[in-house]
This record gives sequence, C-alpha cells and structure tokens, in this order.
Amino acid sequence: MVPRIYPLLSITALIIIVLLSFDQIEDGFFKSALAHSITVPVRGASPYGITYNSANNNMYVTNAMSSTVSVISGSTDSVIASILVGNTPAVIAYAPPNNKLYVSNAGSDDVYVINGATNKVTKNIPVGNFPIGIAYNPSNNDAYVVNNANDTVSVIDTSIDSVIGTIPLNSVLPPPRVVAPYSITYDKVNGGMYVGGTDNPQVSAVNTASNADVKDLPLVAPAADSQVAGLVHDTNNNRIYITAHSANMVVRINPETNEFDGTPIPVGVNPFGIAYNPKNNNIYVTNFGSNTVSIINPTTNSVIDTIPTGTAPAGIAYNPSNNHIYVANAGSNTVSIIHP
Repeated sequence: MVPRIYPLLSITALIIIVLLSFDQIEDGFFKSALAHSITVPVRGASPYGITYNSANNNMYVTNAMSSTVSVISGSTDSVIASILVGNTPAVIAYAPPNNKLYVSNAGSDDVYVINGATNKVTKNIPVGNFPIGIAYNPSNNDAYVVNNANDTVSVIDTSIDSVIGTIPLNSVLPPPRVVAPYSITYDKVNGGMYVGGTDNPQVSAVNTASNADVKDLPLVAPAADSQVAGLVHDTNNNRIYITAHSANMVVRINPETNEFDGTPIPVGVNPFGIAYNPKNNNIYVTNFGSNTVSIINPTTNSVIDTIPTGTAPAGIAYNPSNNHIYVANAGSNTVSIIHP
C-alpha cells in the first residue's frame, strides 16, 4: 500500500528502489552528466523534505520510510549524522533564534523538535491529523504545521514548543470536497502564510497576526484542476510561486492583492518542491515525474535551464553558505547538489 504521505502523487516512484549503475559511483558520490551537480547517498529511505541550518551551515533531510533525519555537512557534502524521529517524517523547518528544527511526522501525528547544536530530539509535540507542510514565521517566532487530514494549521510557539492555536481552513468547493492542505510558505515581505490544497486546488492566505484564514484562491485555468504541491516566496519581486503538480506548470500570486498574476510557466512532469535563490534571484522546481529540476528566471517568467537529478525529486532547499541547491531524491535515496 502506498503511504498516505504521498496522496497527491500519481506515480509510486517514491517507494520503488531504483538500481543505479555502479560505474556512476566514485568516492561515494554519484557523478551527474553535468559538471555543476553531484548526487550524495543519504543513508535513509525515501528522502523527502529538506532545510538549511544557518547556525552550522548543514542541511537536514527527512527520510520518510526510515523515520530518520540525515544531516549533510555544507562544507563536505557528506552525511555526518542520522537522527531518529517519528513515524513517516515529511517536512522539516528551521527556527534560528533557538537553533531548533521542527519535523512533521505524518504517520504519528506529531512534530519532533531537534536541537541543532546537539542533533538530539528534545520534544515531540502532538498536532492535528497527518501533518505534512511546516514553515517558520520569524516575525512571531511561531511554526505553522499543515494538518492534511483535518483541514487545519497548528500554531507552535517555538519558545515553549507547545501548540498555542489551531487555524481552520476554508474550502472553495462545497462538501464532500475538502482542502487537504499539503504545503505552506512564509511571505517575508507581508508576514503572512500561504497554504496549498490538494483535494481542492486552492491556495489559502493566512493572516499571522490574527491567525485566521483570510482568503482562499482557487487555481485558475490552465491549472484549475491541479493539486498544489509546493510554494515559495520570491522576495526580489514579491511573488508567491506555486507548483501546480498535475498541470505541469508553475503559477504565482501577488501577495499585495492576493490574486494570481502573470502567465503560467510550463516545467517538467509533476512539479513538486520549489525553492528561491536570493543570490541569482532564480526559482528552482523539482519535477517528480521527469527526474529533473527546472530553473526559472522570474524576470522573464521562463525556464532557463533543466538539470537532471536522482529518481523522484521531492523537497528542495538553498544553502546560502555555499550557494548550492540541495534536492531530496525520494526514489533513489540520494540528495542531488546543484552548483548554480
């Protein structure tokens, strides 16, 4: 049976072990055909979510099928630690003030807190049903956790590591349709949270001052029937970029108006994770179904490069200390490292 962590995916590559050719292995690294990328084994099964720790310049990768988090050194690009967490860890977020990481465990309905200095779990926090997406809000020091199975967002005060509120999300379609929220991102300019739905193709804007769902935007044609897999805020042009998973494109929202704008951008098959590089102002999109990353120039709203990755690329994150992009390849148990 396919784990519930992958409800929006139309393929089962996340749980298929792909045999890689041994002649591609050199000193523990899988060499890409392109000079500007390498692929590193993570020592875990189905790497899924990934984030950057600014205190130690390391990357943290959730391994959904082995209930662990792998720690990758940002200086050596090799795994230096493995942390046991809850059941089916999905997404991980970093809170800089206390150097802590927060892991949503979809299979155990909780969030594990990791001390970034010791790489030890310090607490597990019960949240809603089937938590997946998680994002940190630096303006109030809270972490926001998307609960896929009950259409809510749990708010965690990271100073005390306890849930202080629950935000219900509104569906743009009548019952029996539900939101089935999956992903979330923080708007660094306006201070809001944006939540993507998978049963209902919509994006919900959450006001973090009132902790309320203030507007729900249905995706528009040609992405009107697509699930939202990932979101990211581009601070340079102040837009929220969204992967429309089944439409094979990226769309965007103007957070000043909370309306869609611009022309949809065709990318690869089943776009999933999405990240922003503030150094070159480009957007990086994992294409789960075509084993690639599309690089988007937001100025021209067009794809300027496509880079091969491992199998079933899912989560993606930027490391500002070395200017590398890290991609979690769920189907090949590796992380691809792209050198822009």
